[in-house]
Amino acid sequence: MIKYTESKDVPTNILVERLAEIVDCITNRHDRLLGELTMSIPVRLERDADCVLDEVGRRLVASEEENEKLKSENEDLKELVLKIDMALTVHDPEDAVAEAKELIREWVKEQQDDEE
Repeated sequence: MIKYTESKDVPTNILVERLAEIVDCITNRHDRLLGELTMSIPVRLERDADCVLDEVGRRLVASEEENEKLKSENEDLKELVLKIDMALTVHDPEDAVAEAKELIREWVKEQQDDEE
């Protein structure tokens, strides 16, 4: 029975469970290895080793890319906080608030430009 029509629809926990089964077969049950690595017709995206490994690889790459993006955004925010802190400590209060607001507006605009 076909449960999923696209690899991206298979829940990650199902992929991880299947990956663990494949690893166990490779490392502990050599006699079942060929059976575990066969490809079904029609394809079973949650079971066929080639599909499972391919989708896990895609998700890993996507996670790493998202992680790098978040790290970059975190660095940008740290830099913004430092600039605002500097503005608040160097200028008189009214000018400091105005400068801090301007820094935030500029940062928001940069983020919006990056998204486009």
